[in-house]
Amino acid sequence: MNVPISAPYWLAAGERHPQGVREAWSRGAPAMLRTGLFFDAVRLSAEVVHARAGGGDRDAVERVFREAGVECGVIVNPARRWYYVLVPCGTAASWDESGTEALGTACFLGVPAPGRGGPPGAHWLLGPPLGAEGLCGPGAVKAVAVAAAG
Repeated sequence: MNVPISAPYWLAAGERHPQGVREAWSRGAPAMLRTGLFFDAVRLSAEVVHARAGGGDRDAVERVFREAGVECGVIVNPARRWYYVLVPCGTAASWDESGTEALGTACFLGVPAPGRGGPPGAHWLLGPPLGAEGLCGPGAVKAVAVAAAG
């Protein structure tokens, strides 16, 4: 995954210790970022997404997200078997899609290093958004949740 090195740092702009974020990312580790500042996140079960994709094959899983209109901002946490989709700040306040959980104010998310596109550990299934305008629309994420559940 070829991501401009400075592009995703806006995700950490509100952190009290942005240097700690950069240090974690330089080691290839996820950085714990607060949601509800510049982005929220919606958590989807890997079990449900994989059932819709017909398995855990990366291409098939990407296709599920892309067909719903999600083009970037999807994090995989294989250890916990979750997908996290980054959405606009404030989405969590009104999110009500069953089988999912929205992370907003007062939550934290392990965000992988910008260029980390594969295992081991947390990584980007679909690369980080390059700015707030690249966050996933809530409607597209709901479409994934509905498709995955159906």
